[in-house]
Amino acid sequence: MTRDELESYIFTETFLAQLYRKAAAMATREVEKNTLLQFSQEATQNANYLNHFYREEYGTNFNPIIPEGNLTGTYRDFLNEILGQEIRSFLKVRSQTYFQSNHDLNETMRFISDIKLGHILTILAIITDLNAPKPHSLYYKKPFKMAFYNAISLSFFINISGNVLISLINKLFGYVVVIIGAV
Repeated sequence: MTRDELESYIFTETFLAQLYRKAAAMATREVEKNTLLQFSQEATQNANYLNHFYREEYGTNFNPIIPEGNLTGTYRDFLNEILGQEIRSFLKVRSQTYFQSNHDLNETMRFISDIKLGHILTILAIITDLNAPKPHSLYYKKPFKMAFYNAISLSFFINISGNVLISLINKLFGYVVVIIGAV
């Protein structure tokens, strides 16, 4: 992996940590707020893991500064930006696991990509809930809770089990998470 690639991954994780903190401040549900703060901590930890390899290779840390002024928008805007960043980052990080000669870096990249997949599924569940029509009864909270907890449970499962291909199927009045297969 080149120096520029490693710096790019560290920058992205640092940027995602900041986006998650901003989105958490906008969240109206406590469970969403806590989850987004947890994801911010995980993104910071991912940057720290990558910085370990950067320091090992180049003898110094890479600490990118993300300007605050670039971050504006609604809660939905932040979630959509996070989702896009996570998907792009997941694909890049995952591709590093195929040809990496450094075994420790390879396993770290695999671990980070598994965490990212859990984040993607959870953010999808939150965005889907924002897009769902809201009747006037309190009963309608159930589909969100079901999707959210399925995504959290699946996120935990992915982080433990490793290489899992996932497909998220959204339906109007419920959500089903299907595991397609394991690699």
